[in-house]
Amino acid sequence: HTHTHTQGEDPDEINRLDEMIAEGAFGAVYKGCYLPTGQVVAVKIVQLEEDETFEDLVVEIEVLSKCHHPNIVGYFGCWCKGDELHIAMEYCDGGSTADIYQDLEHHLAEDAIVLVCRETLKGLAYLHSVGFIHRDIKGANIMVKRDGSVKLIDFGVSGRSE
Repeated sequence: HTHTHTQGEDPDEINRLDEMIAEGAFGAVYKGCYLPTGQVVAVKIVQLEEDETFEDLVVEIEVLSKCHHPNIVGYFGCWCKGDELHIAMEYCDGGSTADIYQDLEHHLAEDAIVLVCRETLKGLAYLHSVGFIHRDIKGANIMVKRDGSVKLIDFGVSGRSE
């Protein structure tokens, strides 16, 4: 189900944006629908005004498009529109481990921490095996789905290991 950027395609005809779910210095993330299949997606919309942002995005898109693993967030495609880049990826309906910690207002149970750590390490081991390093592992970049699966996100500061 991966799609790569195609010149001239309008992202608004491919992804329907339903609600903003996160906002940061980079732009915003929306929950939406990937119209060709009807799947729920998260769409990150980034303003392309700064050069270093663009370099980070090139790396992030390279990781997303090349890395297929149960612990790496799924990738649907990216599209340019004006000075915006739209990146569609798998929607993680449980939020990040940082969100969960704040919502619960107490620590996760030990068995939940064990699961998150194990699945995070599987994702990192896979990334390392294909020549990438993440460089920004933190609660906000470890997503959980309601089915219990754990997904690494945010590869903007990732690097290639030599």
